[in-house]
Amino acid sequence: MQFKVSTFDSATARVSTRRVTGDDRASVEARLKADGATVLSVEPIGTKLTLSALKTRRRKVDAGLVCIELGGLLRAGLTVSEALDSLAHRDDHPNVAVYRQLYDGLLSGLPLSESMKQVEGVFPGILVAAIQANERSGRIPDALEEFAKYAQAQEALRKKVVSAAVYPATVIGFGLLVVIFLLAYVIPRFAMVYDGTVMQASGATRILLAVGHFIHDRGWALLIGIGLGALLVAYQFARRNAAERLLSAIGNLWPFKKLGERFQQARICASLSMLTRGGYDFPEAMRLASPLAISATTRAQLDEARDRILEGVLVSQALSKTDFGDGFAVRILQAGERVGDLAGSFEMLAQTYRRELETMLERTMRLVEPILLMTVASLIGAIVVLMYLPIFDLAGAI
Repeated sequence: MQFKVSTFDSATARVSTRRVTGDDRASVEARLKADGATVLSVEPIGTKLTLSALKTRRRKVDAGLVCIELGGLLRAGLTVSEALDSLAHRDDHPNVAVYRQLYDGLLSGLPLSESMKQVEGVFPGILVAAIQANERSGRIPDALEEFAKYAQAQEALRKKVVSAAVYPATVIGFGLLVVIFLLAYVIPRFAMVYDGTVMQASGATRILLAVGHFIHDRGWALLIGIGLGALLVAYQFARRNAAERLLSAIGNLWPFKKLGERFQQARICASLSMLTRGGYDFPEAMRLASPLAISATTRAQLDEARDRILEGVLVSQALSKTDFGDGFAVRILQAGERVGDLAGSFEMLAQTYRRELETMLERTMRLVEPILLMTVASLIGAIVVLMYLPIFDLAGAI
């Protein structure tokens, strides 16, 4: 909760007003008095529940955009507090609430990295770690720009994966709708043709008609069940790490296993490059990048490689022994070790893996799309043929 606080500075004989975040009025006042401030007033800042406010709440904050805007002001010569104060006064900006929270954190004496931790669910751990490492060297603008580039590359990669999955998902969804319509509406009415006749339907046709009657007779119950199931799936997907678990399950399937490996390797290599450029030693960078791995196998490989590096093994040798990288990656890392630029080597690997992933996506979709179309068309065609088989048998007997 945010409060508007007025304090008196006896040294300058001035009254200052600022925003402070706290649980309640008493805790905010006690904290300010403990810091030696003379508190004049503490007023809660109300939030109007307008439609625009609700839309702003629902809108996901783009950490990359925050880094671009803040880094640009820092490059222009402003201090961190001045830059955040300027951004916090842009009332029409979608991220203004985030900038105000960051500014309040600085006013309360926290460094920028700790202020980012206070804003829950916005700034990823690797960004906070990179800022924390560069606060000591004064290279915060460099860290912000590095993460902005990293976020843009990851977003472009994510969009390619999502766009590649749109067509198959559309085909499957439309096919399921057609099948449900045939089973729930067409087949029960078509079955009336057979009622009271002596036509002998095949076993497959009788099963199909029974399923159609079952769906028709219990339509509302099934509809409620499907709705509850969809809500449960949506709830599970909205939970933390649910998307990663889904991607992990898809990545374990044989046709998509290589895609999942390349996707993880591209993310992790880009993260390691950014963290090592920020000043982290390699074992610590691996510890921070390990949560980005989707599969438990990859996380175990990174942990094993980290343990080997702590024992004194070279980075290239440690990763090769854990099967995280192929021969190409090992040679690139060995070259980086010779010239002392592991960060550049990991950036090169990340770019290579991204290009490979894009190529593999194109080839996979060229193969999957016609197979999906043939599968859906065959399923719908089989249902229609099974409905008409008794009529064909009767026509042949005449």
